[in-house]
Amino acid sequence: MVINVEEDLHQFIDDEIKGYLEVVEEEIFEHIGSDSKLDEIASYLIRVGGKRIRPALLIVAFKAVGGENIDKVVPISAAIEFIHTASLIHDDINDGADMRRGILTTNRQYGHIKALVAGDYLFVKAFEIGGRYPQEVIQMIADACGDLAMGEVIQNENKFHVHMGRDLYEEIIQKKTAALIRGSLRVGAWLGDADEDQLDAIVEYGDLVGQVFQVTDDILDIRGDVGKTGKPVGSDIREGQVTILAIRAMEVLQGEDHDELVRILTSRQHSERDIARAIELIEKAKAVDYAYEYAEDLAEKCVEALHRLPETEYRDRLELAVETILTRAY
Repeated sequence: MVINVEEDLHQFIDDEIKGYLEVVEEEIFEHIGSDSKLDEIASYLIRVGGKRIRPALLIVAFKAVGGENIDKVVPISAAIEFIHTASLIHDDINDGADMRRGILTTNRQYGHIKALVAGDYLFVKAFEIGGRYPQEVIQMIADACGDLAMGEVIQNENKFHVHMGRDLYEEIIQKKTAALIRGSLRVGAWLGDADEDQLDAIVEYGDLVGQVFQVTDDILDIRGDVGKTGKPVGSDIREGQVTILAIRAMEVLQGEDHDELVRILTSRQHSERDIARAIELIEKAKAVDYAYEYAEDLAEKCVEALHRLPETEYRDRLELAVETILTRAY
């Protein structure tokens, strides 16, 4: 099966990496390609496409530290995509989301119970593959999954909590978004026999690039095109997710504007007019510009971490990944 790489990532996922990802895709459907109903549900989102950023970063990290035999990382790359997809399915159940990648979410298409089981099934498939690898790799993935789960819990505990603050926001995105990206890169580098300093640099890079990815996602929720994002603008507002843009807007706005934004962000029911007004207030506070600067600062730190790796085309590829993730929100 050929990967349909999104246009905004074509520079990072070049022909070489795309070729590797096609092998990963074949591995994926060796595990969930049967005619069973469960495989149909579990593969529903995967068949639509997606960016495959995590497997791609794993592979590039492997090559960046001198890894050679790509067959060494293909199965674990597929496992990472299973974990990522399972987390999306579970997120959509928790958020009551309707759209993902431009189609109905798995829970809307098949129902909450079947979607929940399918997500669990993907986790099982991931650790079935992981069992072939050394204990160190299994622990890295388990740590990432643990952080992912904790991030989801913290985020759900703070839905509609408009005064949660940026420290808590950063903790959530480090766990919920950055953990699996960081874990993917760590696994790739470890399997490529990275030395301790290289591994530390890759982990630092992974933590930062994961945050860049989430901040740009938050921007796209305000300024994105549903045709590209696959989700309606203002989804975070509807779901009670307090992003860096909302946090900044509430720091800047005063008086009636501040109170109106708080009212909308804390409401469990929104009209389209409410969503449009919240976006207008966030724009008025120049919170989008602030978020761009926030993401750019994180991206600069990503590049600094990368410069501790050997100077190769694959290090350049990781740097380009940061740039392409950053510019998707421009």
